[in-house]
Amino acid sequence: MKGELEVKVGALGFNRISIFQPSLLLGERSHFRLSERVAAYIFPVIFSIPFLRRYRPITVNEVAKKMVLVSQEAGKRLEMFKLDEVFVK
Repeated sequence: MKGELEVKVGALGFNRISIFQPSLLLGERSHFRLSERVAAYIFPVIFSIPFLRRYRPITVNEVAKKMVLVSQEAGKRLEMFKLDEVFVK
């Protein structure tokens, strides 16, 4: 579904589109999600293994900061940012 949405957004004719594809987002939620809470504790351990790091969780604040930086720089008409291409720890 996300891929279909990306294609449709790309066809809207905006001057620039930046699509961010992080892994699990960590941060405060307005409602409780048990599976995300459990994953927030387990994923950092599992995804500390080098070949799995690209799937590690990231905080919403880190993603928001990068979005702001990207919006202030010149870029291609359509850019897609995957976790480990952008969010280096």
